[in-house]
Amino acid sequence: MSQTKTLAAYGAALRYEDIPSDVLNRAKNLTLQTLGVSLGALGSDVGRRAVELGRIMGGGSSEATIWGEGSKVSAAAAGLANGTLADALDWEDCSWTGHPSACAVSTAFAVAEQLRASGKDYLLALITAYELYERIAMAVQPGPDFGWMTKGWGLTSWAIYASSIAGGKLLGLDAEAMENLIGITGALTPTINVLPHVTRTDYYHFQWGLNSFSGIAGAHLAKVGISPLPDYLDGDSGYWCTMTDICRWEWYTKNLGSQWMIMETLMKHWPTNMWIQQPLDGMAELIAAHALKPADIASITISPEVESRWHVHPEGYNSVVDGQFSIPYCVAAMLHHPAPTQEWYSEKFRHDPSVVELSARVHHRGEYLRLQQCFEMFQRGEYPHYDITVETTDGRTLRKEVPLPKGHPRNMMTDAEFLERFHLVADPVLGTEKAARVADMVMNMEALECAGDIADAMRVEK
Repeated sequence: MSQTKTLAAYGAALRYEDIPSDVLNRAKNLTLQTLGVSLGALGSDVGRRAVELGRIMGGGSSEATIWGEGSKVSAAAAGLANGTLADALDWEDCSWTGHPSACAVSTAFAVAEQLRASGKDYLLALITAYELYERIAMAVQPGPDFGWMTKGWGLTSWAIYASSIAGGKLLGLDAEAMENLIGITGALTPTINVLPHVTRTDYYHFQWGLNSFSGIAGAHLAKVGISPLPDYLDGDSGYWCTMTDICRWEWYTKNLGSQWMIMETLMKHWPTNMWIQQPLDGMAELIAAHALKPADIASITISPEVESRWHVHPEGYNSVVDGQFSIPYCVAAMLHHPAPTQEWYSEKFRHDPSVVELSARVHHRGEYLRLQQCFEMFQRGEYPHYDITVETTDGRTLRKEVPLPKGHPRNMMTDAEFLERFHLVADPVLGTEKAARVADMVMNMEALECAGDIADAMRVEK
């Protein structure tokens, strides 16, 4: 049997009863996190434009809900808006290969609401999406000479599989239709290009929603039916040759049925790029322990130096991504406002002279790590070890080592910590009582006859 047929058969046959309880619980917490950070993004510039785009693209239909804002639009348009909201604060998950939750959760909710599918159906679709998406993405990881910073790394390309597989599972595709869906999705995959990354354009966040939009369309096409498109992942002309310079063939079926990919996923503790999680973990502890204020900081030195995460702009940070991908900026933002918030990335905050000036006092030292090295360490069970040194204006030297970020699979947040993070961002949008009701629905999702009821419960009163 081909790799494609093996994956398709596994995805089509997987049942809710096959999934261990700890995997189901992780899927609920991941859902809670994704919904919370999406609600927190509603007031951001990217969030407002995502909602507007969803309403433009989905008008005239009432299949699914734009989270928080409450408009009823087509399922694909809901995936577009909600997938963008999920990534807008860069606060969802990060697997070995990108941010699958932005596509998988937004699609699973949209299609579940469209079909009035149950909470169990939603959880099964979400976990199935992680199982297939992560293996396909790992198989096409680039070799050492591919050129991450010249050609690009396809995290916003192969992410479309997280959407389409979630949708296809909810639509009840059999093995043959699931195989066609793998081919359809491969053909729909956006091209890899480094420019959205190196320009730090806000378009980066919209790519996740666009993948959800296309993935939902692909899933429905597979359900409607096409003539066979078999074995898309296999052979010299397979999916890999459009994505990378090598194929890691073993990954397509590696530990299939025994290693649950959702359990290998990092859940971000802070609204920023994953390689900035540890500096913020460490700074949060130092701020709390020593009551640090911006005026107390003479300098901050952080090791290691991670590629393309150290830009400082004396004139201010021009885009949301410009701030989210800068260690100096994020440290300065936290010192000015220790509680994480979308305000960190507002136009006003990104150009605040005191924030910008403080970012120039954050420096790097030690080993230089390329982004590809960092992700390869994560993929093989290792992780960069961060060291933070703060020199204060009154002569103190404060140090903090952070071997693993909070939310790493080996340093995972507890159920209580996930809930605390959810309330931190959801309460200001929904109010404490409504946010608590939404959290209770998510954490007891297996009892819901219609998973889409959660989207209705998240509607903000106008």
